[in-house]
Amino acid sequence: VSRIYVATREGLVNCVSDDQSHHPEWSSDGQLAFVMGPNPQGHSRIRVVNRHGEETHSIEVSGDVVSLAWSPVPHRVAIEYLEEASPEATQVRVVKRLRHNFNSRSFIGDQKWRVCVWDLDAGAPHPIGSPEFHHFSPVWSPDGEELALVTTRSEDWDLEWVWDVYTVRLRDMAWNKVSESNGVCLHP
Repeated sequence: VSRIYVATREGLVNCVSDDQSHHPEWSSDGQLAFVMGPNPQGHSRIRVVNRHGEETHSIEVSGDVVSLAWSPVPHRVAIEYLEEASPEATQVRVVKRLRHNFNSRSFIGDQKWRVCVWDLDAGAPHPIGSPEFHHFSPVWSPDGEELALVTTRSEDWDLEWVWDVYTVRLRDMAWNKVSESNGVCLHP
């Protein structure tokens, strides 16, 4: 059981979440976003509340959200999540790639780590990057116009196991590779 509490200077403490809440993040304009879940279907809910704990926005993400990052421009949140398993997923495991993910989340099969940007005013989250590749660790530029994140752009990502830092300009989805690694870059 994990819950999110907000304490005021006056010492008042307000519980703003239900059980299984995590990753609270304050925005520059005083909103608090946090993750609830995942639920039994593997979906997470992101709630945004004001300083008084009143919900202002909410969205369900089809996957297990692991982190949030507020943009310096209010009302935009980058979301990192593990996509939901395909309906074809079975208990029988056929590993088709040399490298695969046995990690703290167990075997994830063909699922990918994703990043999307949620514009609270527009509604639906916008995916960032190709669904063919994993995307991790989004970080905003100071002006809120770009994201830096970790990904690979190689068809043979499982053979070479090289992850680099890229930036993506959101207005036109222009990608720029900013690292030349021989291994794994994490957390730009």
